[in-house]
Amino acid sequence: MLNVTESRGFMKHIRIGLILFVLLPLTSAFAADWQYYGSRNDSSSFFDAESVLHPDKDTVRVWVKDISNKTLIEYRNRKQVIHDSGTKLATGYLPAIFQIESYKRVYHSNSEMQDGIVDTIVAEVTANGSEVHSNSLALIEIDCKGKQFAMLSLITYKKDGDIDKTEEHQRPLYMHYPPDSVGEWLSMLVCTKR
Repeated sequence: MLNVTESRGFMKHIRIGLILFVLLPLTSAFAADWQYYGSRNDSSSFFDAESVLHPDKDTVRVWVKDISNKTLIEYRNRKQVIHDSGTKLATGYLPAIFQIESYKRVYHSNSEMQDGIVDTIVAEVTANGSEVHSNSLALIEIDCKGKQFAMLSLITYKKDGDIDKTEEHQRPLYMHYPPDSVGEWLSMLVCTKR
């Protein structure tokens, strides 16, 4: 028979186990699905396909994040990234960005495009890794009809992953995105999703 101290310790482990049992399925149910939508400067941009919200018929809100290309290169040869990327390739997965004609024109040949598809899949797998640090995370609102966007909130991160600063925009400033730009590509990917 357990004494009182052992009994309390045992019950504590049981409670922790039950909490984990209940919460672990929730973490996978609410997992992000970071999909590539373009590159700027020295970073690549991803949107969370699971967070796309439509407050009304012409407005979309979506979380986006930027990861430095240097970080993406550092992770690309890890066994798990190679395995998960190979699995996606084997199932015939095609990143959503390759459904946009103006984006596909970036590539000059089918061979270049095939390499681009592989690189994009590897980048998406890396972006979905829990240990990969982002440069920034932002909530973007897109006026699909007006072809403009605004940043609602922004979190920037230090190189070690700690938060550097946060911003909330009570009166967001809308800006128009130019044709064939990263902003337009993001809009094309999320405005049509329902």
